[in-house]
Amino acid sequence: MFAVLHRHLTDYEVVVIGEKLVEANPNRESISQAEIEAAIADFAKQQPDPDDVSRVASHLAAGGWPLAEPLDDSEA
Repeated sequence: MFAVLHRHLTDYEVVVIGEKLVEANPNRESISQAEIEAAIADFAKQQPDPDDVSRVASHLAAGGWPLAEPLDDSEA
């Protein structure tokens, strides 16, 4: 299950992170591994893409763990 939940960066996301690192450090010739890791961690904290949620939900349902319907306000 953890393999399904593991998030992979798309090629586009890698480019976006790289561009942000370069913009934040315009006068430097190199960027440290720690800076790259921090940028990826910040990016990963964003809300999941609906496609990622659907992918995980379908894997869970296929394994016999369908998602519960969300509670409406009257049931909370």
